[in-house]
This record gives sequence, structure tokens and C-alpha cells, in this order.
Amino acid sequence: MRLLPALDYPEFIALEAEARLVVTDSGGLQEETSVLGVPCLTYRTTTERPITIELGTNRLVGVDPKSYGGA
Repeated sequence: MRLLPALDYPEFIALEAEARLVVTDSGGLQEETSVLGVPCLTYRTTTERPITIELGTNRLVGVDPKSYGGA
């Protein structure tokens, strides 16, 4: 994991394309990772982009850390 300053969009997409995994709560990132073929875990219980779930490129992990072995 890296903490970076704000990036412009082309730089961000390039970084996203090289990722092994993206963890997000952003609907836009769910779509982008699907197009780029990068696995995505979405820290939400619902999505307005259900096609990403159907494609198998995105998985909703919820918001309760206890549900996935967290604290």
C-alpha cells in the first residue's frame, strides 16, 4: 500500500492499471478496475454497478470488520 498525493486522472489510471488489487468505496473505481482487468474489493454493502459483480471483477466486502476477520 502506498500513500500518494493527489494525481491527475491519466496518472491515476496508469497506477490503477498496474495494481494487483484495488480496495475502494468508489463506484467509478469499480467500473475502471473491471475495464482494466484488476480485481476489486469494494468496502460497501451495495453497488450501483452490479455488472462488476456479475463479471466477477468486483466483490462487495461490507463495512463490518468482524464479517471478514478484521478487528
